[in-house]
This record gives sequence, C-alpha cells and structure tokens, in this order.
Amino acid sequence: MTFSRKDLLTGGVYIIVGLLYGKMSLDLPLGTASRMGPGYVPLLLSLVLALIGLAVVVRSLFAGKEAVFGQVPWRAVAFLSVAVVVFAGTLEGLGLLPVVFLTSLVASMASKELHFGKAVLVSAGLAILSTAIFAWGVRLPVPVLGPWFGY
Repeated sequence: MTFSRKDLLTGGVYIIVGLLYGKMSLDLPLGTASRMGPGYVPLLLSLVLALIGLAVVVRSLFAGKEAVFGQVPWRAVAFLSVAVVVFAGTLEGLGLLPVVFLTSLVASMASKELHFGKAVLVSAGLAILSTAIFAWGVRLPVPVLGPWFGY
C-alpha cells in the first residue's frame, strides 16, 4: 500500500493540535449553544481542526504516490506572519477599526498581484465590516479606537 507521508504527518499535526487546544478549552466554562461560554468556540474550532486532520490522514492512505512539495512562497509566509504579529501587538493600543485595516493591508502585501489602491479599499471595507459586526453587533469588549488615539 502506497501512502503520502507528507499528508499523513500533516494530518497528524492537525489532530494533535486540535486535541491539545480542545483539552485546554475544557478548562474554561463551555456554556450552551444559546449562551456560549468562553470555552465554547475554541472547543468547536479545535474539534473542526482535528476532524480536518482526520480527513487528511484518511486521504493520505489513498493518495497512491508521494506528492512533490513545490517552492515555498516566502513572501506570503513573511507578510502573513507579520500581519498576525501586528494584530496581536496593536489591538489594545489602536482599537479594532484601525488594527483590522492595518492587518489587512499588511496581509494583502503577501500577493504580488494585488495593487496597493485595491488593497487599501479592501482593507477599509473589511475594517468597517468587522467593526460593525464585532464591536457594534456582537458587542465584543474591544474599543473601536484605542488609547493611542486618545480614547
């Protein structure tokens, strides 16, 4: 039987990470579907991650031959990593609206094909939509504009 070692290992990592985070989320109150506690969504997401890992493992058993790994898109890896750090490092200081705009703009630089003007428009739309949904709709306790703006 021939299987894809790369997919088997990837699925295994997904399963392990999903189960570890799932176990950690059990330390938080889960609540119910109508009154979610802080552990509810992390538990669901970790279970989805583990299920995706299981699907990748099963698929790896029927792959037939080892897949060739292509060239690593280092530009995308770098800009997406920086975007995550920007979001985590500036959310409390800038607030939701500017940090989503800035994070989206940095993440859009991962693609060589997206022009800067279009990236600014998409980032602005995403920032406004995210603020409307999370700050005003869901009432997430995150300031729209943070203390770095004097609020």
